[in-house]
Amino acid sequence: AGWRDIPGRLKRKFFLVDMTMPGQKGFESIFGAIINSQFTEKNFDSSTNALAKGLVEATTTLRDRISKALSPSPTKFHYRFTMREVARVFQGILEINAKPSLKILQNGKDNINANQYLVLLWRHECMRAFHDKLVDYNDRQIFLSLIHICRCRRIERCRSRWSPYH
Repeated sequence: AGWRDIPGRLKRKFFLVDMTMPGQKGFESIFGAIINSQFTEKNFDSSTNALAKGLVEATTTLRDRISKALSPSPTKFHYRFTMREVARVFQGILEINAKPSLKILQNGKDNINANQYLVLLWRHECMRAFHDKLVDYNDRQIFLSLIHICRCRRIERCRSRWSPYH
C-alpha cells in the first residue's frame, strides 16, 4: 500500500483551481448584496433593513472569531468554518420569505415583531450551522459566548442578562 504517482497522461486531463478564502470585507460584500436584494424598503421597514445588514457583519465576525478560537486538531479535524457555514445561515434566513403567501417576517408571529423574530431566526441558524459541528461542552460554551458577543456588539444592545437558551 505505497504511494503511487499519477501518470502524466492522466494529469493533463485535469485542471486545478486554487482560491483563497475571502476576508471580512469579501464576506460582507458577497452576503451583503444577497441580503440587500431581499430586504428592501418595499418589503420591510427601515429598522428591519438596517438589522438585516447588521446580521451580515455579525455573522462574518462570528465566523472569524470561532475559526480563531476553535482551530482544527487531529480529534476535531472537521472544525473548518468556511463560506459554506455562512451561506447556510443566510439560506435559512432567506427561506423564511421564500413563499410570499407566508410573509412571516412582515406579519409577525406570536406577538413578536419582525426585528425580534429576525434576531431569533439568525441565532437559530447560527446554532444550526456552527454549534452543531462542535463535539465537546467547552467548545459549545465558547461558541455561546461568541454568539452573545457578536449579537450585542453588532446587532443590538444587550441590556439584560442573556441566557444562551432563549
